[in-house]
Amino acid sequence: MNIQHTIRTQVLRPKGHFKACLIRLNSTSSSNLSSVTEFPKGDLKRFIISQYANSTPHFDVQLPAWQRMMGENVVNMFGIDMDKVRSGPVGGRVYRDMCKDQAFYKDDEELTPRANFYYNTLGLPKTFQQWFQVDALHIWMLYVRMRAMPRKYCREFQRKMINAVFEEIGYRLRQDVKVPSDRAINTYKKQFHDQLRGAIFSYDEGFYTSDAALAAALWRNLFGSQKEVNMSHLEQMVHYIRTQLYVFERVSDKDFSFGKVGFIEPYYRYDPLTEQDELDIKNIANEARKDERDDQSKLSTEGW
Repeated sequence: MNIQHTIRTQVLRPKGHFKACLIRLNSTSSSNLSSVTEFPKGDLKRFIISQYANSTPHFDVQLPAWQRMMGENVVNMFGIDMDKVRSGPVGGRVYRDMCKDQAFYKDDEELTPRANFYYNTLGLPKTFQQWFQVDALHIWMLYVRMRAMPRKYCREFQRKMINAVFEEIGYRLRQDVKVPSDRAINTYKKQFHDQLRGAIFSYDEGFYTSDAALAAALWRNLFGSQKEVNMSHLEQMVHYIRTQLYVFERVSDKDFSFGKVGFIEPYYRYDPLTEQDELDIKNIANEARKDERDDQSKLSTEGW
């Protein structure tokens, strides 16, 4: 498993290097480079370890022994691929909800810390369109990780996640935005689908090219090509993406298929993990796997 450009040396780059790249970002941006937002330090190791606190942190159904034995017999008898089956509850529920919750808001409720970061710290408008752009960014990051899985599982997880995402969009258009007709909802869903495809292509290009190209992709999509953008906000988002994809790279296929990974807090600055940090995480991950019952998984445990 290898995701290009997520090795440790590219997780965190010097501020001066990034600012020099951003000066050439876009001649149409009238951003003030002197307006700098300082972000607090985060504990990356603590966050990763928290994902292994339980054997199945996002979903866990305890069955009686006889039901579990019967289920295992059925799986063995019919040759059911449990890694494909698992793509439904994980890709279609866990990862959909992880993306949705990043900037989710309700007018009558207090914003979550993550939503507060996007709408107040970054100053993005609190609209359905903006929520979708944050959603699309996180869908893309999961897409990048899914591509590193064996092809047949990659396609299953991507398909289940996208189907669930657009079911959620249809529901929110009907319930929250009050779009009156199915025809109008389907039109909006097609437009959002086109936006998602464009965003994925744009982020892919930036990810494989340079920090400046990735920042430009964020400016066009997440920031809506605003004329005035705080460059330290763009830098923070690039730092967040690089760090998040580094974490995704180090998580094994098996743990990823069980949903044992989450999105780090976007409002923190993270230092790269040391070799000792990685060893500690690997030991905790191995201990967590020992406590698991037979899960019929054929996916690799190479990673933490």
